[in-house]
Amino acid sequence: MPCNDGTNIPSLEGRGSKGEGENKPSPQPSPTGEGAICHSEGCQEVRRSSNLDGKKIRRYEGKLFTLKSLSSNPPTLLSSNNHSGGNASLIPPYALKQRAAFTLAEVLITLGIIGVVAAMTMPSLIANYQKKQTVAQLKRVYSILSQALERSVLDNGPVETWDWDGEFIVTMTPKSFAEKHILAYINGVNKLSVESGLWKTLKGTVDTSGSALGSRPQYELSDGTLLNFSRNYAAPSEQGNRHKTSLQITVDLNGYSGPNQFGRDVFMFAIFPFAEDSHGKLMPGKHEDCGGGGLHYRMTRNWLAYEGCATCRHDRNAFGYGCAALIMKDGWEIKEDYPW
Repeated sequence: MPCNDGTNIPSLEGRGSKGEGENKPSPQPSPTGEGAICHSEGCQEVRRSSNLDGKKIRRYEGKLFTLKSLSSNPPTLLSSNNHSGGNASLIPPYALKQRAAFTLAEVLITLGIIGVVAAMTMPSLIANYQKKQTVAQLKRVYSILSQALERSVLDNGPVETWDWDGEFIVTMTPKSFAEKHILAYINGVNKLSVESGLWKTLKGTVDTSGSALGSRPQYELSDGTLLNFSRNYAAPSEQGNRHKTSLQITVDLNGYSGPNQFGRDVFMFAIFPFAEDSHGKLMPGKHEDCGGGGLHYRMTRNWLAYEGCATCRHDRNAFGYGCAALIMKDGWEIKEDYPW
């Protein structure tokens, strides 16, 4: 039975009563009152040693322990001497303190596991952060342009009465038209010289499409957002395509910083003055550059993501002009199947 400092060691007093040690004589205390023979097998208390700074020790099964360490599990070993009658080589108390530590191999293995987990999760975390940041910036720019359009309507009347016919085509460039009807209602606009070849398609190639009129940032907002204005016009005689008449607005959310790519940081909005279902509001996207030339905001999600031409998918015309429409249709969220 192990002995400790008062928990399992039988009392040294009153050993004549019934129980274990009934017929055994009580040990006589030492002259100093400091040593006693334990009444358990293999356990012996030894006299105080000056080498242990006045602390008592006990010998248990041939090994030496401090009284304090005997209360711990396992007790702290003082001597490797396995013979009860041998001389114990006592060690000072400060050496009794055991400190747990990791080996170098354990540390390296742990760091390796952390590195593998980080390598697997970090790209996904970064992509999710970038998507949320993109959506937040897109909503902010959409709000700025929408508010400018609303204030312009108060001053210039409904959008269908603006200079879309004749003067818009003959005398007013898309720049001058935008400066009069949109940019005049936004504070802190900086006019830029045209820089072509800046914006890229969903595939990462430079957008050289004539119908896009992209890659031409012309204005910069106070927060660094780049703007470009272009037009699509159908004469009044072309009633079938009249609804496609529009002022197209390309926005680059983070300015000249990369990737300068449609669907990532570059998006397109448009104002359709003769499309009855838009009521002259700012709408996402523009129109298809092939097929029936449908307006992006009218398309179904499936058409925008999987079926359309020049919408928001990696088809042969992967311009990405309809990506803003897809994000808005998904409730201002970039879904898993979005061509990120």
